[in-house]
Amino acid sequence: MTNEDVVTTNNCWYTYNGQNYVLSGIDFRLGKGELVGMAGENGSGKTTLVKHFNGILRPSKGSVTVFGKDTTRISMARLSADVGYVWQNPNQQIFARTIREEIEFGPRNLHRFFRQITSEEVDTRVEEALEKFGFKQRAESSPYSLTYGERKFLCIASIWAMRPRLFIIDEPTTGVDPSTANKLREIIEELHREGCTVVTISHDIHFLTFFHRLVIMHDGKILLDGPTRKVFTNIDTIRVAGVDRPQVAELSSRLGDMPEDCLTPEEFANAFIHVYQTRKRVEK
Repeated sequence: MTNEDVVTTNNCWYTYNGQNYVLSGIDFRLGKGELVGMAGENGSGKTTLVKHFNGILRPSKGSVTVFGKDTTRISMARLSADVGYVWQNPNQQIFARTIREEIEFGPRNLHRFFRQITSEEVDTRVEEALEKFGFKQRAESSPYSLTYGERKFLCIASIWAMRPRLFIIDEPTTGVDPSTANKLREIIEELHREGCTVVTISHDIHFLTFFHRLVIMHDGKILLDGPTRKVFTNIDTIRVAGVDRPQVAELSSRLGDMPEDCLTPEEFANAFIHVYQTRKRVEK
């Protein structure tokens, strides 16, 4: 492990019932400042793996080290100061009476129990989060007056206020419309620009195309792990994992003479124009 490693798992195994292993010998390294997407079928082990990063789960065999600390020797409360986890369903995370209190909960605990920040810093972080995520005018409203998508933003805001070094976001686009999904993408990109390491689980393959690194899991193992563009060219392995390729990449592959690593409509259009112009020159 180097000083730049955020998470390292060594031969990590996990079982919920003491018999059947959900994770099977996972070796994984997450570097500082990475933007990583994770995909795989339900039951492939994605969520089980990332829950080891903040101490919700501890390995049945093997080891998990987060920011240089063995997770079996540190409390989840301590880890939460460095690792923020945004649940798939915001209704399972939100509990406070007002939006302000929801955002305030984490920073207030950092002050009250760990003395990591002052009470003045708590107030500053809450106000900054309210402003940044667009809740300033509704700070005293109930979180349940928000739309489902807005509740997802609130959950991210409440974690952001704690200033974690690692953000884990589970299925951010589930249950939201395309406009909200685009806003979530912008938020994740901004978190990354701010210096956060970000890991996001998603079944939305199109959403994962902007991540720098992609991990594909299947049956408790990592089948593919590498640059997103390169991972999506491993067609046969992706199919084994039950993961769809982006529609743009699939269309590009089927047309022939087109690059197989197109991930966005813009890339496809540029590649198509290039191929067309090249053919015209050859015909002349």
